[in-house]
Amino acid sequence: MKTKNNFLNNFLNKNKEGSALFLGAILILAVFVFTFWRSVYQKKESPETITEQQKIIPVSEEISATLLKEKIENKEKIFILDIRSKENYQKGHILDSVNFPFPFSEENLKKIISLSDEKNLSVIIGDQSKEEIAAKKVLQKQKNDIKFMILAGGFAAWKNSGGNIIAYGDMKSFSDRAKVNFISAEEFQKKITEESKIYILDVRSQKDFASERIATANNIPLEQLEERRKELPRFKEILLYGNNTVEGFAGGTILYDLGFYAVKILDGGWERWKIQNFATEK
Repeated sequence: MKTKNNFLNNFLNKNKEGSALFLGAILILAVFVFTFWRSVYQKKESPETITEQQKIIPVSEEISATLLKEKIENKEKIFILDIRSKENYQKGHILDSVNFPFPFSEENLKKIISLSDEKNLSVIIGDQSKEEIAAKKVLQKQKNDIKFMILAGGFAAWKNSGGNIIAYGDMKSFSDRAKVNFISAEEFQKKITEESKIYILDVRSQKDFASERIATANNIPLEQLEERRKELPRFKEILLYGNNTVEGFAGGTILYDLGFYAVKILDGGWERWKIQNFATEK
């Protein structure tokens, strides 16, 4: 009886080992087939993809995000033209780039040619579409001695490269909300009366500022903050206000992206200040 049991156990063990080996062989074969199929598939796809990209934007007309960053860091004279919509530009753009959405008006075309004439290199930023090529043709037709390059991969490539981005911010975004610090009208007023090392910044329009403002405030309209950033103090706390919370939020986000972190924003903006009946001047 023992002999029969031993024989049966040996038989079952051998079958188990055989099954395990068989399953292992099947898995190895499956991995091999998948790897082989993927490599063949990629070889077939890659040339077609590259050809399509080259048809849209020839490599000789492109500049990589990495090379553009190097040129900017080396303080080379570069004109950066962002041809995307104003909305996309405000969501995020390269520092010191200029926004003229394509197609260009006659007035904007003249401005672009004038601005690019002062630089050694002009770079067109878009969404990696045929618009960049169309924009370049229009500009080269106006003045063919100006060299226009296209940012390879569009603005998305710049963003993925970790390049510096300036944005008006999104109040629904947690990361953007973390950039700003709102304070109440009462706190704002208290800082003005009790602290000396402050800089009051009004980001409303020049017209609104001229009409009425908080005493001792300095006016730099929202859309000029980036261009006029050198006018702002680095070693003072900035108290910022716009017409409302949204405008103040945009101003605070821009300043954060520009490297100004000691900024407090009036919650509710000018509208809240007037409702609270705090002092103003005309």
